[in-house]
Amino acid sequence: MTDFTFQKASKQRVKARFAIDGPSGSGKTYTALVAATALSDKGKIAVIDTEHGSASLYSDAFNFDVLELDNYHPDNYVKAIEIAERQGYDVIVIDSLSHAWEGEGGALDLADEAAKRQKTPNSYTAWKEVTPLHRKMVDAILNSPSHIIATMRSKMDYVQEKDGNGRTVIRKVGMAPIQRAGMEYEFTLVGDMDLDHTIVISKSRCPQLADAVERKPGKEFFTIFKQWLENGSAPAKVTTVRASVPMTPIAPPKKSPAQIEKRDIFEEAESLPIEVVNDSKPSGFESQTDSQMTFEEACLVTNSRNQLYGDLDSNILKYMSGSLYKALKDPQLAQNDRADYQRKLTAIDVILKNR
Repeated sequence: MTDFTFQKASKQRVKARFAIDGPSGSGKTYTALVAATALSDKGKIAVIDTEHGSASLYSDAFNFDVLELDNYHPDNYVKAIEIAERQGYDVIVIDSLSHAWEGEGGALDLADEAAKRQKTPNSYTAWKEVTPLHRKMVDAILNSPSHIIATMRSKMDYVQEKDGNGRTVIRKVGMAPIQRAGMEYEFTLVGDMDLDHTIVISKSRCPQLADAVERKPGKEFFTIFKQWLENGSAPAKVTTVRASVPMTPIAPPKKSPAQIEKRDIFEEAESLPIEVVNDSKPSGFESQTDSQMTFEEACLVTNSRNQLYGDLDSNILKYMSGSLYKALKDPQLAQNDRADYQRKLTAIDVILKNR
């Protein structure tokens, strides 16, 4: 029974929950091992490797043990974490957590399989089976008695910029991490890395590292985090009881356009090398009929930040459609991109017709 009594708040010593996201080649694995070494204080480090042995390439510079996964079912992550805990590892590095979402046996695969088992395939209701598995994995990370460091791949895009001489240059940048939308907010510290190996702390409960920017962060950088984690009283011992029946997640409330940040409104349009135009359909665009894409399937289509189209305001969807139409007019557009943009346009059409 809950004791509804307020008590004076006090900071307790806690374990690290640190996420590093960035594009391939930004240095996520190396930085994770640097952070693990700083946090371990000569303790044991375990690496759950889904990147085909990439972490082991740094075994001459760092001391750690590795377990390589070849199937990325969320339960396999849970089992690996539990084994590492039982064997007394002080720090557990998950490299990477993105495979639990889009890798073989990951959440997206599980949702597809669940939909196929239904008499009338419905990808929307299929997620009722997958969400509890994903939540179980997140709980294993949050409740672990070990420090947890997780890397996540980020999607790629290219931006045009002016250099010091006024010339236009193309720069490769990372975007949203490849995981369930909002996954990064489960962590105490989140760092975004770029191809210059610079980390930008985008979320921090440690005041000393809030908004910090550091190129090739070393052990000293993460020692600040370690000291903050250890500054507090010993945590009270609690017994974690996990529900035998998973709860159905509550959908977040719909936001009005005024409540949504500019980056959320324009993220889809800004990911395309075009300007917003009117919504006249280009030649060659063939929208699927409603019978080919259901309203539920259309609502599950996601944008570049893994936001569901069904959660976006109609005015925002109309805005995005203009950019997609313009992109499809480009004769040099890659065929796989053309198919993806057409699918997104179809989803927008279906949603708007059914609202």
